[in-house]
Amino acid sequence: MQVGAYGDDASDRSALVAIARRRALEVRKIEFDDRSVVLVGDTPHDISAALGAGVRAIGVATGHSSPEDLAEAGAADVLQDLTDLRTLRKMVG
Repeated sequence: MQVGAYGDDASDRSALVAIARRRALEVRKIEFDDRSVVLVGDTPHDISAALGAGVRAIGVATGHSSPEDLAEAGAADVLQDLTDLRTLRKMVG
């Protein structure tokens, strides 16, 4: 079973953080606090969901949203794409 949550897990994106946390607890027996959770998304709705859940958001401009759109939505960091995984790992920390 995966430990994460994706758009097809719930129509309400703000529920995705709780789903991912529940899966982490069920599968890995790990409970993550807000500071340990990062939502990576490619739309302002994803960023809004993260902020609504009280967790950090990283925007990735691989969809229809620009880096500026994601930053304006409140993303802590924004990547153009996921080709530089080293940078993403540093951001996730």
